[in-house]
Amino acid sequence: MAGNRKFSVKRFRALAEYIADGLQAQGQLCLPTFFFTLWRCDMTAYARLGKSLTGAEWVKGCQFPIPRRPIGE
Repeated sequence: MAGNRKFSVKRFRALAEYIADGLQAQGQLCLPTFFFTLWRCDMTAYARLGKSLTGAEWVKGCQFPIPRRPIGE
């Protein structure tokens, strides 16, 4: 699922940095929490706005959702 938006490295990086900074400030920066929060932001935007924030395609990982790397990136 790409959320009705073309994948944007710039948008993905900006959201990832914002989330990482917030989680680090709370002392909760770990990979599962990071990816789950990133996925949750993308899906909440999709549900409310009809478009995801990043356009990333998310797939089920072993413990948490992970973004699939777009072809050609």
